[in-house]
Amino acid sequence: MQICLVSQEYPPETGGGGIGTQVHLKAHALAKRGHAVHVISSDYDGPGRTYMDRQVVVHRIPHPAGESLFSEPSVHWVIYSERVARKLYKLFEQVRFDLIEFPEYAAEGFIYQMDAYRYHRLPIVVMLHGSLAMFAERTGWPELDSDFYRFGSFMEDSVVQRADLLLAGSRNIASFWAKRCGLPIERIPVTHIAVDAVAFPLSSARVVDRPTILFVGRVDEVKGVFSVTDAVLRLKCKYPSILLRIIGTGNEEDMTKLRETIEAGQAQSQIEFLGYIDHDQLATHYARCDVFASPAPSEHGVATVYLEAMSCGKPVVACSTGGAPEGVIHGQTGLLVPPGDVDALARAFDRLLSDTELLDRLGKNGREMVEKYFCVEKYIERVEKLYLQLLTDFNRYGGRA
Repeated sequence: MQICLVSQEYPPETGGGGIGTQVHLKAHALAKRGHAVHVISSDYDGPGRTYMDRQVVVHRIPHPAGESLFSEPSVHWVIYSERVARKLYKLFEQVRFDLIEFPEYAAEGFIYQMDAYRYHRLPIVVMLHGSLAMFAERTGWPELDSDFYRFGSFMEDSVVQRADLLLAGSRNIASFWAKRCGLPIERIPVTHIAVDAVAFPLSSARVVDRPTILFVGRVDEVKGVFSVTDAVLRLKCKYPSILLRIIGTGNEEDMTKLRETIEAGQAQSQIEFLGYIDHDQLATHYARCDVFASPAPSEHGVATVYLEAMSCGKPVVACSTGGAPEGVIHGQTGLLVPPGDVDALARAFDRLLSDTELLDRLGKNGREMVEKYFCVEKYIERVEKLYLQLLTDFNRYGGRA
């Protein structure tokens, strides 16, 4: 197949988070299976360029946020989606794509899909990662009366409604969109996400010299880092040598709050803040922990960091909400706690750190689950099967899947 993946998040230039990581994995896994893959992504610092990322052709186009001309995010969304459409039309002069995949978040396919729905029919896949409507409902951001929410959610809804195939990163996300669109949930296949089990190998031996908890993610309460910090402070007396290692960055306000929390708890020797770490260096840090913790109260899918930790054989402590329970199985691959419950989080850490057998068993189970289901090879088999079925249906019904 000739496949075009559209995602403004694509490492290393953009997208160090979950969406970018997953698109990168998908692109290279598809290319490895013999498909021709193009990626349209963003460039914040230049006029754009095209280059080879191993077997994948990457097309960078300028993002309007880098031009500092407009401040309203929904305006950026419209401008960027128009640039995506222009790039696609230009590529059509050289490449005959079999299908195009867009994310629903940020509505990158908005302009193309509004036009192509009638005039440039190709099978369109929309990958559901988590939308403004989900964020607004479950986190309070963005505000419902904001221009960003009203117009941005309209754009995302339009992208979803004009898809020939919807794929969801979790059952949680599929359920949300099925209800929002009035669709049977069976119409939204769940592919979950993937991890490169080779890049994140099982830690064959414990290399930890003190009880160590690792957090990887954005530094803000949405990802649960402050709850993790408070829970570790509560365990200082029982575990004087306990160590929390924090990898990630945040805005100035949240970073200051984190440092003030550490200083107030006199925990400079118990908490290490490492800042940003390149993705290809993360496996080393997973190997150096006993427990991975990212109790994000509103994680829509199975977070990439959960799978990376599981792949390295580390038990995960996460929240019992959203998509987390679809990967972190309580008592099997990790422990689940109620969102915002610092006492429960501290008890979960205590339970794991005091029981080496439990640590090892949950870590082993996590690695086995990755190998059986979440590794990129199994993931791409699921995706490829759905792509091929889409093409069959599309051709059978004369251009409509």
